[in-house]
Amino acid sequence: MGIKKIKKNKKINLIPWKDLKKIAYIRRNNLGDLCMAMPGLILIKELAPQAEIVLYGSKSNQLLAPYFSEYFKDFKVIEAPYGRNFNILKNFLSPRKYDLVISAKTSPDWQNSLLLKSFKARFTLGFGLNKALDKDPDISALHQSAKILYLISGYLNFQGQINKTPENLYPKIKINISQELINHWSEAYLINLNQPKLLVSLSNNRASCRLNFEYLIKLLTSFKNKYFDFNYQIIFTALPQDQEFAQKLVSLISGSVFIPTPNFHDFMQLLYLCDLGLCGDSGTGHLLAAMGKPQVLLLDSEKKLKHWGVLNTRAICLVAPEEGQSGDVNKIPMEKILGALEDSIKNLS
Repeated sequence: MGIKKIKKNKKINLIPWKDLKKIAYIRRNNLGDLCMAMPGLILIKELAPQAEIVLYGSKSNQLLAPYFSEYFKDFKVIEAPYGRNFNILKNFLSPRKYDLVISAKTSPDWQNSLLLKSFKARFTLGFGLNKALDKDPDISALHQSAKILYLISGYLNFQGQINKTPENLYPKIKINISQELINHWSEAYLINLNQPKLLVSLSNNRASCRLNFEYLIKLLTSFKNKYFDFNYQIIFTALPQDQEFAQKLVSLISGSVFIPTPNFHDFMQLLYLCDLGLCGDSGTGHLLAAMGKPQVLLLDSEKKLKHWGVLNTRAICLVAPEEGQSGDVNKIPMEKILGALEDSIKNLS
């Protein structure tokens, strides 16, 4: 069920967008959180193209931000303090000359509220500053990116459903892959640029969004047999703690390879090199979406899909049968995942 109408926020009309000179945009946390915040940042750039935008983010967002330089070549990333140590916050807070400060965190948070007030900007926007806004059930029902757009624009001209954020505001990442890196991967891991590649992300901070060893063996073996004529190469990516897991899979699945990525830039280039992705709900899924890659994304609840689904119409999202508040992606029928992969392959042609 969509949002039929949300009252316009009259306060937004008071912001003279064309006169703003400096804007602070705050979004800490992880890679996926910044991807969800990007539609709002893109909209701000359209509303105030003359303004300097400063992004306050975490270390992971500091690494990711340069990949959005297609849109923003004039904003800086400054890491804001995180954690509940008030003394650290107190040392960070000082008057800063901003016309507008916005927090893209979509749930009330005392720390964000404190940060917002510390800037002493002419205009301040954020959840946690207005109880009526925070408790509005219509706004709470929106996708994360749509909440931020509402916060900025003051009204919605689209229904609050997944993928109803205007597609022109979807974040997009384009990468020029290093020829030196391609040569290295070709020699060390027999990567063939002319061979289609399925990227399988093994790491996830939630066990409910991670396929187990037995499931992956059966799934990927069936995939290789079913699409033998396509000659897909399976590429595993994993964090250091999961690399042994990846190597075990490689030893049992023909045509598969684990490629370590010692730094974030190598990781991003590996994602961009692949044609198709398979992963649990994670930052990797959001990065693949921003790169425009077809993917099969596995989620453990409908709520996650509704509020955090990736911004890419080429993504096929499968939700696990729920038991209580969430489910387990290992209980998604294997035929369903194979069917989704098949549909994704058709989208490539």
